[in-house]
Amino acid sequence: MRKKGKIRNKVDHYRYMVTYSDLITLLLGFFVILYATTQVDTENYKRLQDALKKAFNSGAKPLLDGGDGVLDGDKSILPEPVFPGSRQGNIDSIQSEIKSNLLSYFDESNVTMVKEGESIKIDMPEELLFTSGFAEIKPKGIKFLDSLADILSDVPNQITIDGHTDNVPIKNSSFESNWHLSVGRAMNVAYLMMQSGLKEENIAVRGYGAQRPKESNATEDGKAKNRRVELIISKIDIMSPSKVGYEKDSIK
Repeated sequence: MRKKGKIRNKVDHYRYMVTYSDLITLLLGFFVILYATTQVDTENYKRLQDALKKAFNSGAKPLLDGGDGVLDGDKSILPEPVFPGSRQGNIDSIQSEIKSNLLSYFDESNVTMVKEGESIKIDMPEELLFTSGFAEIKPKGIKFLDSLADILSDVPNQITIDGHTDNVPIKNSSFESNWHLSVGRAMNVAYLMMQSGLKEENIAVRGYGAQRPKESNATEDGKAKNRRVELIISKIDIMSPSKVGYEKDSIK
């Protein structure tokens, strides 16, 4: 019988190549994924680049070449700032909501609303709000202003309330002139809307008396149209006084 020899284990000096091949394969896959995810849509990238050039150029010293200093970048690339919970302060959105919720007043009480650039002007006639010669708001007017204040309670816009009268002189125990009457009416409208939730720090009140007629005062119909309160919703002017002090006082 043959003698059993000792079993010797053969050493494979190339076994590391299996692990090395796996590592190389994984690295190749990783770099393929990186390449695929970093591909840029050149058309959209160029649009973004052009918009940024316009946005960051100034008239005297352009920050980026090729700009004309006009801040009118592509709105599809650079959307308007978002104001959470406030319909973004968007004029078109605010106008649409007012129209849909207060349509009956526009149809029955001669309330009008027009968009003027980046502002909305709501014209409220005397017949809706006041008795002739007085500044106390009538019940129907109170209901309208309450509803309007509810819509505008969270918008970040400037709210300007202007009082207007016709040219018939007035002087009684309450008002020395049409100017006093126009201011009193605008103040009462503003104060009522503040009580209904409108932010008082965004409100401005003005009285013009008979100085800015809407129609000619030569006819009774024209005088009636001139006796009105206008509410203007606009972007807050960067030149307007700061609200920082007011807000600090409110915190105390």
